[in-house]
Amino acid sequence: MSTTFPLVVTPNFLDFARVNNTPLLVYQPAEVSHRYQLLKTALPYVHHHFAIKSLPIAPVITTIRDLGGYFDIATNGEIDLLRQAKVAPDHCIHTHPIKRLQDINYALAYGVNHFVVENAAEIGKFQGLGDQVVLILRVAFENNLAACNLSAKFGCAQEDCRSLIQLAQSLGLTVGGISFHVGSQMPSSKVHQQAIDWANELYLELEEEGICFSLLDIGGGFPARYTSQDIALATFLAEIKLSLDRFHSNFPDCQILSEPGRCLAAPALTLITQIVGKKYKNGQHWYYIDDGVYGSFSGHIYDHRQDTVAPLVESDKPLYSSVVAGPTCDSIDIIDAQAMLPEMEIGDYLITHNIGAYSMASASDFNFVPRANLVTFGG
Repeated sequence: MSTTFPLVVTPNFLDFARVNNTPLLVYQPAEVSHRYQLLKTALPYVHHHFAIKSLPIAPVITTIRDLGGYFDIATNGEIDLLRQAKVAPDHCIHTHPIKRLQDINYALAYGVNHFVVENAAEIGKFQGLGDQVVLILRVAFENNLAACNLSAKFGCAQEDCRSLIQLAQSLGLTVGGISFHVGSQMPSSKVHQQAIDWANELYLELEEEGICFSLLDIGGGFPARYTSQDIALATFLAEIKLSLDRFHSNFPDCQILSEPGRCLAAPALTLITQIVGKKYKNGQHWYYIDDGVYGSFSGHIYDHRQDTVAPLVESDKPLYSSVVAGPTCDSIDIIDAQAMLPEMEIGDYLITHNIGAYSMASASDFNFVPRANLVTFGG
């Protein structure tokens, strides 16, 4: 059976810049739809739960909801977004490993009943809720290849799995299975495959002991392609499918979940900025623009990422080493200290693609500089 993806049409960003105030973020639903359907096609027996924290805005929620998609919740605010969009709670899992009791109750009131845990104290918070919740035990897999090692803060040691499962069962709680997150922005699928294979062996051993799990959560980490050196999403998915196929053949009735964030969010937004000041200093052109690292480029601080700025209007002029700086009064607000740009003028526009992931999510109002405006291209 053939699969048809939505046509991704490139908007006229110059028209958007002229009509709207900059800084301007352009949301393209077709980019999200295309990649979400790629996930569904590449891993057809996986329920892909969008990690809302990567781009917590209503238009993305609506796009994925309309595709029949699923959601990964971490906070009460994210639940509020889903409630406003009328997302069915049975399409959601709560994956924050550490929760306040009021957070648990807030999620239960919404209708969410799958919760990630990773230690004895967290399991204890669910005592007395045995008929209302399914717990998912998060296991740590250290990964120095990832841009963000997400096992440094969360996840139990692999050797502690059995004791924590036994603790939950002694409290009358159901453990549905395990989860892991091997890291964000992966250069290869190697650690992902190792984690899935490890889970496969664990589930086989537990089955012999009479413990049968109903699910496996393989987390996120699916990459966005910021540069041509980054692994393509389709290649990454094809590689982990080899391990997932082995798991699925052993446990065909076990539901597999994932938590993609960056691979969907990054291409969803394009940023248009305007040059508001310029000078020549120490052998370089300096350009001051109306967005910076306290705004849409916040991923430079929090996400170990370097975004590329380029002229919105192509030019055949010579390129010079240039500094692109943000609008705040803080000297840390440098977007690129070695950008190769033609000589530009005040009022010219710059464009940055693939800026959706962890950009709006961590932007601030520092210096009272307005955040970027958001517009949508297409339906």
